[in-house]
Amino acid sequence: LINQMVISGETKPAEPPKTVQQCVDDFLTLEKKRKIGESTLNSFRKFLCGNPKRNPNGNYSPTLLEFAANQSPPIVYAKDFTLELLTRFRGEWKVQRHALKVQHERLKQFFKFCEDMKWIPENPAAKLKPPKVKEKPVYAFPKTDRDAILNAVAEDDYLLTLNLTMRYSALAPVDIVLLKPQNLHADRIVTKRRKTNKRVNV
Repeated sequence: LINQMVISGETKPAEPPKTVQQCVDDFLTLEKKRKIGESTLNSFRKFLCGNPKRNPNGNYSPTLLEFAANQSPPIVYAKDFTLELLTRFRGEWKVQRHALKVQHERLKQFFKFCEDMKWIPENPAAKLKPPKVKEKPVYAFPKTDRDAILNAVAEDDYLLTLNLTMRYSALAPVDIVLLKPQNLHADRIVTKRRKTNKRVNV
């Protein structure tokens, strides 16, 4: 058969499609080798395959692998995911607000990665619309305490600046204390987060 292929000039047989399990395993392996943060890797693992030590009877959102296995018929190959199936999968998540937005983005990143690696012919998540989330501001202290803190540091320009910057930028303290003059652009702060190394403009 090989001789016939060489003589006739036929191309080599197409590789078999990757299973959902193979895509998940290879994705996590390659991202770990890329040195992405452990917290980001755990975030991907959370909805792709879950923590292997988690309570099997816990009230968790289904992972991508669980969702694929529970379909009728089960989804074996990653190429068989459709926009409709991903919309249904997202509808079974039990996360809310900011966590829902993050998980939605992780899902899109995963399938784009699979498409870029040629594991799937097209990205079924490309047209997946973002969830509508009403963000509520998160404060470490109630308003009376926030006002009391500002009053307590009112005479110290450094501490007052630090607290006001934290209050209005929502940057973490470690990001604020490392700011330099070149990070300031009129009323904007442009920097990279210490934890994720991602660029932020606030």
